[in-house]
Order: sequence, then structure tokens, then C-alpha cells
Amino acid sequence: MTGVQTCALPICFPVTISQRIIDERKEAAAAKKKEADEKRAAQLKEKAEARQKVLDEKKAKTENTQKEKKEIIDKSSTTAQKEERQRILDEKKEAAVAKKKEAEEKRAAQLKEKAEARQKLLDEQKAKREALKTKTIENK
Repeated sequence: MTGVQTCALPICFPVTISQRIIDERKEAAAAKKKEADEKRAAQLKEKAEARQKVLDEKKAKTENTQKEKKEIIDKSSTTAQKEERQRILDEKKEAAVAKKKEAEEKRAAQLKEKAEARQKLLDEQKAKREALKTKTIENK
């Protein structure tokens, strides 16, 4: 210290008091941050619930609309119309089955080609080994 102290009061606070103030401020800041985080989490949860409610309402409305359309069609359809719709559905189903079968056949052909290529490669490697073995035996 430089200078002369003219009263009995301390010139500076002891470290423990300063540290206590710093700790209290840190705790207050942490509590404030935690409170803000909890508030934000609650807001986000409310927002998500509101969005889900809107989606559920839209889904229910769509389902009701589709159900109403189906009821109207069923009421207004004649037997011939129903048979025509069923024939179209059957044709679509048959086309889908044929497409699936075609895809399966194509995949089987690809797998067969791949297997043949592997077998050819194995045969070539075997022939090379045998040729190398024969050459080694001839050199001895």
C-alpha cells in the first residue's frame, strides 16, 4: 500500500466477501437462465401440441370428406357402375402383379448373369493357378 490510512475502515473488502457476491450473482444468473430455458421449453411444447392438433383436425377432416365421397358414390352408383369400377380395380391389380413378376424375373436374370461372371472369374483363376503349377513343375 502506498499512502497513509486516515481511518479505521478497511480500504478493500476481504476476498471472501467479494467471492460471495460473485457466487451469488452467478447463482442468480443460472437461476434466471434455467427459468428462461423452462419457459422456452414450455412455449415450444405448446407450439408443438398446437401444430399436432391442427394436423389431427386436418386428418380427421380429410377422412370425413373421403368417407362422405364414398358414401355418395355408393348411394348413386348402379350395379353396372360398381361392376365397371371393380373391373378397373381388377385390371390395375393384374397390371401391378405383372409388373412385380417382370421385376422379379429381371432381378433373377441379373443375379444369374452375376453368378455366371463370378464362375467364369473363378474358372480363369483356377486355370491360371494350374498353368502356374504346371510351369513350376516343368521348371523343376
